[in-house]
Order: sequence, then structure tokens, then C-alpha cells
Amino acid sequence: MMKYIHAQTTAPVPQIVLHSSSHDNELGPPFILMAEMPGKGAQSVRFEQPYNDEAFVLADVPSTAVQKKRANLLRSLAKVMTEI
Repeated sequence: MMKYIHAQTTAPVPQIVLHSSSHDNELGPPFILMAEMPGKGAQSVRFEQPYNDEAFVLADVPSTAVQKKRANLLRSLAKVMTEI
């Protein structure tokens, strides 16, 4: 499925390093190990500073710059979702 999404869309898809769909593997449960994607996580847009209790409260009253970052993130996600 991920190979198909990568081939048919512009959605960023991480490289699959290793996977197992059975319980008969070194780890026990089924798993997917993926390469790290470039960029920042969505939490860096949600919170202006490292996560803590104060950041959680301040996240509800973001600065104008953070509001713009959040809007851009949501537009990007919507674009990818329409392709998938």
C-alpha cells in the first residue's frame, strides 16, 4: 500500500526498513520499522516552545506566527489527504 501511495501521489512516504505481519518474529507482535522522514513533527507547530504544562495552556492562545504555521500545516495535510 505504501509503495502504491508513493508511486501514485506526491504524499511523503517513509522508506520501509523492515516489517512483519505475524507474531512469529524477533519482536513478538507485528511491526513496521520505517526510516525517519526529514522535517519537523506536527507538535512543533502546535506548541511554540518545548512541551510542558505551560506550553499546553499557551497552545490555546497562539501567536499570529503560530496561527499561520498551523493553517499552513492543515492546508498541507488536506492536500495530501485529497490525493490519497
